[in-house]
Amino acid sequence: MFAVVFAGLSLAAPLAIGWLFGDPDSAPIEWPREFRPGFLPATVFAIVAYYFLDALRLHFALRSQGQRVALACQAKLLFINFFVSNITPLATGGGLAQVWFLKRRGVPIGASLAATSFRTLFAVILIFGAAPVAIATGSVPGDSFPKAAAWIALPVSLAVFGCSLAVATQGRAMAKLAMVCARISERARFIDTVKAKRWGVRSALSALRFSRRIRSSLSGDRAVWLSLSFATTAAFLLALFLIPACLFGLFGYELDYLDAMGAQCLTTFAMYFAPSPGGAGFAEAAFGGFFHVAAPAATLGSIALIWRVATIHLGVGIGAIVLFLETRKTEEVNGSKR
Repeated sequence: MFAVVFAGLSLAAPLAIGWLFGDPDSAPIEWPREFRPGFLPATVFAIVAYYFLDALRLHFALRSQGQRVALACQAKLLFINFFVSNITPLATGGGLAQVWFLKRRGVPIGASLAATSFRTLFAVILIFGAAPVAIATGSVPGDSFPKAAAWIALPVSLAVFGCSLAVATQGRAMAKLAMVCARISERARFIDTVKAKRWGVRSALSALRFSRRIRSSLSGDRAVWLSLSFATTAAFLLALFLIPACLFGLFGYELDYLDAMGAQCLTTFAMYFAPSPGGAGFAEAAFGGFFHVAAPAATLGSIALIWRVATIHLGVGIGAIVLFLETRKTEEVNGSKR
């Protein structure tokens, strides 16, 4: 169901950009008429760097937990995350899918949770830190309405971020919360008493191990690996923010790189609040809102579609194939044990 919503919104949003910002009497979407092959190497490089650095930042986060994952497994992990996170609301399923995959590769749940949490945390810190800078400096080619909306969302997001960080570093609070959830599930008769106690104890122990791993990762050699993860996350975001500038240049539109990166930063920031799977629809709308002065509306819709295909849909497609093969392999192994 969520996959259908993701696909429908992804296809409808570029048309909506043309209707919202373009001439009502003209076609809502049309392909760019100019092509500058000189920008093609830079565009391909930015896209490849975007995927490579995304995998590398999790690799360093896993190394901070004393875990080594083979390169082939790392690639599978990257695309499984792309697929699952983009077909679940608020990208909630990607982390769980990564933990599931890593557990099958022998990585402890506490280690995989800590690694994926650090990876997400670093991205949130950088994006939420850069967004007010982009707003304050005016390095956005759009009008003031998206900026005002971002200013409203910023204190709310920072409050949520602060609460999440406090909970993640307080193992006892997380353990108590797990036990409370188990009791609520038992009283609501979602699960029986035995399963509720078992689930509560296991979740509480996992929460304590998770918190302990986070604290232990902030000193010694593990802190070096975390620093590398933070640095590669920054490089990953720079590659992501560079892609729209390369696409506009590829199709013959002049756009300042700093303005493009500022607009893409705010687009990514806005996607954190999108309730749709993978931010579908909302991502394209934010893209159109921030970039609508850079190109005609009808052409902007097609550029937004190409941007989403390059940064999201490509990874989702590969991830769907990888997840299907991994699930089938698991079923075959389980079938042979019976």
